[in-house]
Amino acid sequence: RYYSSQPVASSEAAATVKMPQFFLSESSRIEDAPGVNGAIAARLRKLGIHHVGQFLETDPNWISDSLGIVELGAAEVKAMQRAALLM
Repeated sequence: RYYSSQPVASSEAAATVKMPQFFLSESSRIEDAPGVNGAIAARLRKLGIHHVGQFLETDPNWISDSLGIVELGAAEVKAMQRAALLM
């Protein structure tokens, strides 16, 4: 979609421009959480974490230790959890 510099009547703008809605619920799939790519999601599912709510309720230190990904420490997991809370 492109955006024009031409003025548009507000009712017309509301009808033609739809902003995507980004939100998560506790039942959202884990791969929908920010920062969780397919590989991390697959590992989290092996740990029994299938949904965002489970991810948010789980201790970030345990997640980090259980995943065994050097670049994904507890601080990074906490940041991912905070980002998921904001959505």
